[in-house]
Amino acid sequence: MEMLPQLEPRLLIQMSSAELLSYYRTITENWAIENQQRIVAHIIAQIHSGAIPPTIFNVWLPLMLHRSPPLLKSLLLDPKSYCIRNIGLKSLCRTLRKRRWRKRAWDAVGGAAGLFEIFQAVGSSQARMLAKMIGKRMRKKPAFEEDIDMLTQALTFNCSVLGDRVTATRRLAPDDVSPLLQACSESFLLQLFMRPYDPDFPLFNWLDLLGEPRTDLLRRISVGATPVDTSVRQEIVNRLPKNLFSSNEPYSIRSTSDFQISESAPPGLRFCLDLVDCLRSQPISLSNSTVFGWALTAITAAADKKASFDDILRLIQTVTDFASDRNEGLGQSLHAFPAHLAQLWAFADEAAGDLDTSIIIFGRRRTRSHPSRPNAKHKQSLENLLVRFIQVIPQDNLTPLDIASTFLTLEKKVDGSAFPLGSKLGVIKLLSLHSPGVQIDLDALPASEKDWRRFRWGINVFNTLPAKDARWLFSQIESLGLVDDTILFSASDSSKPTWYNKGLLKVKWAAADPVPGNDGSTTFQFIEEIKAEAETQRESDVRRDWAMRAIEAACESKSIPLFKEVSRWTSRYLRDPVSEARILTCFLLSGLSINQN
Repeated sequence: MEMLPQLEPRLLIQMSSAELLSYYRTITENWAIENQQRIVAHIIAQIHSGAIPPTIFNVWLPLMLHRSPPLLKSLLLDPKSYCIRNIGLKSLCRTLRKRRWRKRAWDAVGGAAGLFEIFQAVGSSQARMLAKMIGKRMRKKPAFEEDIDMLTQALTFNCSVLGDRVTATRRLAPDDVSPLLQACSESFLLQLFMRPYDPDFPLFNWLDLLGEPRTDLLRRISVGATPVDTSVRQEIVNRLPKNLFSSNEPYSIRSTSDFQISESAPPGLRFCLDLVDCLRSQPISLSNSTVFGWALTAITAAADKKASFDDILRLIQTVTDFASDRNEGLGQSLHAFPAHLAQLWAFADEAAGDLDTSIIIFGRRRTRSHPSRPNAKHKQSLENLLVRFIQVIPQDNLTPLDIASTFLTLEKKVDGSAFPLGSKLGVIKLLSLHSPGVQIDLDALPASEKDWRRFRWGINVFNTLPAKDARWLFSQIESLGLVDDTILFSASDSSKPTWYNKGLLKVKWAAADPVPGNDGSTTFQFIEEIKAEAETQRESDVRRDWAMRAIEAACESKSIPLFKEVSRWTSRYLRDPVSEARILTCFLLSGLSINQN
C-alpha cells in the first residue's frame, strides 16, 4: 500500500468526525473507483490489525456506500471482524428506510440469494438481528414477498429453492430466522398452516410475530373461515396473539347470530364476539381462563377507542354465557375477569348514587362521562352477571373468615386502578350475600350477633373504605360488642390497648368525613385520655410510647389547635433522655414544629 502514505493511523486517530469526512473527500474526489476500493480495503485491514478504531470507518462509510453500494455486501460478509459486520447491519437497516432502498440495499446485497449467503456467514446473534431487520422493513412490500418466501424456505426447510447459486454450509436455528415470517406472503404462511399437525413444528411458537402483519389470516383460521386441520386450528386458537383483539384492522362478523352491537364497535371486539360464538358450533379444547383473557383484552382496547359500553356489555354477557354452559363452568374462584366485572359494577353503582357532579373537578367529570364507562342503567345487568360468578364459588373457598381478604385480593386483580371508593362496601355486601359459604345480608335489621360473629375484619379493610362506610361497618360491629372478637388489628397495633385503636380510627374518620354538629370535642377528649395515660406511667419507655401515640392522634385529627396543644405538651419530654430522640423524629416526619420554650 505504498501508494497511500497519507492514510497514517496516527494521523487519522487525531482527527474529529468533521475533519475525517473532509479529509476523505479531499483524497478521493478525483480518484478512480478502483483506487477508492483499495483505500477501503486498506482501512479495513487497519481495523483488523487494531491500528485504528472502527469509529473512523463508520464516519466514512455513508460516503463510501454512496459511491459504491456493493461494498455493503462485502462488509456483511467480513470474515474477521464482528464490529465491521455490525456496522454493515446498521447501515443496511438505515438504507432500507430510505427512498432508494431497492438499489442501495436489496440489489446491493444480491437480493434473496445474497441474504442467504450472509445468513450463512454471520453468527447466531447477528443472524437474529438481520432476520428482525428484514422482517420489519420488508413486511409492507408485497412485490418482494415471493423473494422473502424463498429465503425463509431456504433457511429453514430447503435451500434448493434458490437454485444452484447458493450452498448451505450450516443449518440455522429456527428461532434465529423466525422474524422473517413477518414479511412472508399470506399464501406461503397458509401452506405452512395447512400441513398436517406436527407438535414438534415450531411455527406455533411464532404466532406473536404474525399477530400484526397477518391479523386477518389468523382471525379467519380461528373462526373456521379458512379451513385447516382441526388440531392446527386448536393450537392456533389456544395461542392467539393478544393484538388480534385490539387491532384496528377491519373485521366483518361471519356468525349468523344477532349480537345487536353498533356499527362503530371496534374490530377487536367484533372478532372476540364472533370467535366465542363460533366456538359454540365448532368446539375445541381450551380453558375458560383463555376466553376470559381474550375478553379482557378486547374490553380494554374498546375502552381506549371510546366504544359504547352497550357493546362492551354485550361481549361480557356473551362470554359469561359461553363459560357457564361448558363443563368447566365459571370457575372455582374469583379471577381477573370477574374482578374487572366487579369494578365495572362499582362504577355503575357510583353513577347511580346521589352525587353532585358540579363539585367534581373537570377532569373527573370528563372521566365519568366517558362512553366506555358504565352508568346507572347498566348497574342491574352487571350485578346479575357478577352474582352468577359469586354463586358458583365453592363453600370452602369463601367463608365469613375470608370475606375481607377476598375483597382485597379481588381489588388487586384489577390492573392499574381500584374500585371507586363509594362502592367498595357495596362489593363486600354482594360477596357476603351471594357467596354459598357466607349468605349473610349485612343490611339486615336487626343485625344478627350470631352471623356477625363469624366474620373477621382486617384493619386494611377499614383503611381502604371511605370514612363514611368504614364508620358504618365499625358501628355495626361495635353495637354488637364484637370489636375484640372480629376486628384484627395489625401486628404493630396489637400491643396497643383496644380503646386506643378504636379511638384512633374514629379520629381518622372524623377528620376525613366530619359529622354535622360535631365540634371536635370527641377527638380532643381522646387525646386528653392519652395524655393522662402517659402522665401516670413511671417507666420512661412507656411514657415515650404514649407520647408518640398522642402525636399520632394529633396527626390523624388534621386539627391545627390540637397540633399546637400536643406540641406544647410534649415539651416536658424534651428533658427525658430516653424519649427525646424518638419524639423529635416523630414530629419531624409528621411535619409539626415543637415548641422549645
